[in-house]
Amino acid sequence: MKYFAAYIFLFAVYCSGYTQTIIFSNEFESFEISYPETWRLSDYVTEEVAFAAYNPRSTTSHYLETAEVKIMRSSTNELRTCAAATADMFKEKLNRFKLIKTEEVTIGGNRAYVLAYTHIIPKGKYIKRNIKLKSNTYLIVKENKVYMITYSADKKAFDHSIGDFKRMVNSFRFIFKLNA
Repeated sequence: MKYFAAYIFLFAVYCSGYTQTIIFSNEFESFEISYPETWRLSDYVTEEVAFAAYNPRSTTSHYLETAEVKIMRSSTNELRTCAAATADMFKEKLNRFKLIKTEEVTIGGNRAYVLAYTHIIPKGKYIKRNIKLKSNTYLIVKENKVYMITYSADKKAFDHSIGDFKRMVNSFRFIFKLNA
């Protein structure tokens, strides 16, 4: 992915009542995902993060609800192996990571694995107290890539908006591939 600058991106946003839909496309993959009309696209798009949105009307002021689609390379197409490796990575990188539940599901006709977990953002220079987050990460493996669809929020916001996130996840689908 070091040739990120050379990628050709196509983003299309369109509204349909409750949701807006974005189409992400580069020379390697294309997908679409819908998100609530009240949410906003984030500028946090990187080499790995293909889609990021947040809820400006989050029910708490401590931490805005966020949703993102991250694309990472994988050494395997085996879903359970990727899920176990992802949980290990979270355990290493996230403060006080606690895995709550794992489950195999189907999203847009694709097998997926969901990891439900909590972790802490520690207090610091700009954060006055520890913030306990709840998160769900859905993993879809395709052609040695892991598509990680993640929703994170503090408990109050998470419980309030988990239904919106589940609609987002269920809207995710691969649409075409430019270079076959």
